[in-house]
Amino acid sequence: MPISGPSQAKVLLVDDEPANRLALRAVLEGLDLTLVEAQSGEEALRQLLESQFAVILLDVQMPGLDGFETAKLIRSREDTRRTPIIFQTAYEADRATVEKAYTLGAVDFLVKPLLPVVLRAKVTGFVELFKQRRQIEANAAELRASEERFRLLVEGTADHAMFMLDPTGRVVSWNPGAERIKQYRADEIIGRHISCFYPAEDVEARKPQRELELATAGSKYEEEGWRVRKDGTRFWARVVITALRDETGQLQGFSKVTRDITERKQAEESARRLLEEEAARRAAEQYAQVIETQREQLRVTLTSIGDGVITTDAEGRVTLLNPVAESLMGWTTEQAAGLPLETVFSIINEDTRQPVENPVAKVIATGRIVGLANHTVLIARDGTERPIDDSAAPIRDRQGTVIGVVLVVRDISARIWAEVETHRLNQQSQERVQELQTLLEILPVQIWIGDAECKRITGNAAAYQAHGFQPDINASFDAPFPELPSGLRVVAEGRDLQPHEMPMQSAARTGKPVTAFEHDVVHQDGRRISMLANVAPLLDNTGKVRGVVGAYLDVTERKRAEESLRASEERFRLMANSAPVLIWLSGTDKLCTWFNKP
Repeated sequence: MPISGPSQAKVLLVDDEPANRLALRAVLEGLDLTLVEAQSGEEALRQLLESQFAVILLDVQMPGLDGFETAKLIRSREDTRRTPIIFQTAYEADRATVEKAYTLGAVDFLVKPLLPVVLRAKVTGFVELFKQRRQIEANAAELRASEERFRLLVEGTADHAMFMLDPTGRVVSWNPGAERIKQYRADEIIGRHISCFYPAEDVEARKPQRELELATAGSKYEEEGWRVRKDGTRFWARVVITALRDETGQLQGFSKVTRDITERKQAEESARRLLEEEAARRAAEQYAQVIETQREQLRVTLTSIGDGVITTDAEGRVTLLNPVAESLMGWTTEQAAGLPLETVFSIINEDTRQPVENPVAKVIATGRIVGLANHTVLIARDGTERPIDDSAAPIRDRQGTVIGVVLVVRDISARIWAEVETHRLNQQSQERVQELQTLLEILPVQIWIGDAECKRITGNAAAYQAHGFQPDINASFDAPFPELPSGLRVVAEGRDLQPHEMPMQSAARTGKPVTAFEHDVVHQDGRRISMLANVAPLLDNTGKVRGVVGAYLDVTERKRAEESLRASEERFRLMANSAPVLIWLSGTDKLCTWFNKP
């Protein structure tokens, strides 16, 4: 009776003694197997007809069929001839008995009492071998079934060419679908390279090799393209090439599946052509509507545009004048239509009075945009002359053929007058600037001009000469790179002024004028110049300070005269006050203005 589940490997225990079977069961208890007992050789043979066993533990001495006879019968059957047999006996066996056991196909011969560890190990080994063999057999059966299914699939697929390639691209298998599509029999194509399926231009471009390389790199390559049958005809195919690798990743070859989709391709092309024709018809209708709309828009535009517009046909005959062109030329569209452009559009050079080349004829000859040279004059029908500027461009149809010319004419009389007037005003402005510059240079007053932050201050000739400065130096105390002589000081009210307290910097900072600011400029050599400054900010149109200008008057001599006068008056007062008589002074009105104090 079994000791485990039916899905386990089975071990057949054959012994006529129940005690021996019980002992063996106890030894094998706990192993992953199913133990089946038989108490005779005959029963053992019946069990072998019903089941496969991993190993047979067979007693040599049994009534009826003994162990050797049972083994001989077991080995006579194809299904059991390879089943391992371990003989066991309770008697001491001689050499002949052991040799007989092994001659009958025994894998071992054990003498009782058995060593449990040895028996368990031997049985376990054969059980594992049995399981492995069963697994191998199952895998082989599944593989055979899979191969058979694949064979039936490949051979039964008539609308797909399915075949194998070796790593170099040569055909190694062929199915009926491949024969039907490509027209080669298996014996004709096997061993040949797949390049025979490709058009000559693809073979020359190494397309077959490139597809195999792409499949190798990416495991699969798919495309649609032209292929060639045995008879040379082409068909549109969908192709899938798959790289086949073994368990180590080594490339073993390729599978290739090709389907003839020529009919689908033709249907798609037919559908595409029908769609294109329908789209072309609709587009033509829409285009005609657009052309009509554009013609109307063009007519409205040409009649309302501010420049003169003239259109001609490909021979240079007038087809349209807009109102401005009619006014400039003195012709109406009805009068000019059909006439050569030269008849109604007379242009000359303003300086030479010679005719100017017709721009329309040049456009028709070259197909390029053409502009008139400067100093071109249009002579109207009534003889009025106007300076003009124009450009002519080709009118092309959808194929790019020149079918006419459009000429745009602009009366530039006002522009020329404006240019002349601008030139005159600029010249006057330059003269005024020159006059002011000359005035500043000859003025005996020091004039200093500074930028918005007084980082740069420059003066006129009088300013530089008064202080002995080099011409055009930056006279700012705030200059990033000082250019003033070292030791120069500005003093007011008995103290040195800081740069931001100086008149020009103050006006630039506050945006307010500084008037009658008295100060002294003290040079390194001790020379002292007394100055009277009046500074005004220069403002832009937003009221922001953009610079400052200052007029500085040298009052050194005046201050010296004032000091002398004060000293003289002081001496007079001392003398008068020391006199023993009364002294007084009066004006023309005889009123006393001063008297002494004797």
